[in-house]
Amino acid sequence: MASAPALRDARRPSGGALVVCAATLLQMTALGAYLTFASHPLFSPHFLTSPAYGLPPLEDQQLAGLLMWIPASLPFAAAFLIRIAQAIIRSAGELLAGGSAAAARSPR
Repeated sequence: MASAPALRDARRPSGGALVVCAATLLQMTALGAYLTFASHPLFSPHFLTSPAYGLPPLEDQQLAGLLMWIPASLPFAAAFLIRIAQAIIRSAGELLAGGSAAAARSPR
């Protein structure tokens, strides 16, 4: 429990988290779209497993790709947008704090 305040520390840099979230989101979106729009089954195990569920191998692959593309990407998109919002708020706060500090130091 001692590390919980560190997780909410708004002063921590978020550049690394933004890069990781963006890379993961891009990879999941690209792979999900590729699986969804493929014209033929890409994996041989689909030929053995998907008939048990009443789906042809291509439809099974397309359904999996669609699930990976949209619902599974939403948490990463939310985390990415939250980190961007935190970075914008933090930089705006630093600009305001820096501007008022500079104004206080300048002679009139």
